[in-house]
Amino acid sequence: MLLVEYNVLSDVKVIREATKSGNPKILMRGKFQKCDEQNNNGRIYPKSVLESQVGAIQDKINERSLVGALDHPPNDAVHLSQASHLITKLWLEKNGDVMGECEILSTPNGKIVEALLNDGVKIGISSRGIGSVSEGMKGKVVNEDFKLITFDLVSD
Repeated sequence: MLLVEYNVLSDVKVIREATKSGNPKILMRGKFQKCDEQNNNGRIYPKSVLESQVGAIQDKINERSLVGALDHPPNDAVHLSQASHLITKLWLEKNGDVMGECEILSTPNGKIVEALLNDGVKIGISSRGIGSVSEGMKGKVVNEDFKLITFDLVSD
């Protein structure tokens, strides 16, 4: 089952870095997800599940190949034609926050994100993955078979 989660980027920092080309690089940094708490979709992601998946995608991050889309596509496929950002860092804090950084790309969708940020629009971030859920005492719990695909930029 496709699992998508929504989180407004809290305490997001938009950073503009100068580049040799003269076009500033735009980075967004903040909390991407939270472990062990019920989210807006009523699901709980155990820390062990997210910790495993954050570790599993580090190679893609290091290879600069973990892109995300502007809005969730209807399936789990990553299409480069929809890419808006590149995830450059992802880590898990001791308090269960999944923190991350993404670089806004110069693609058409990246330009839309840049314009929205320039106009002061709040942008959310949402994980996209596949897996199953079980009913737990506190709600729906994401199982160990969860596979994180990427994080997409969304409105809600």
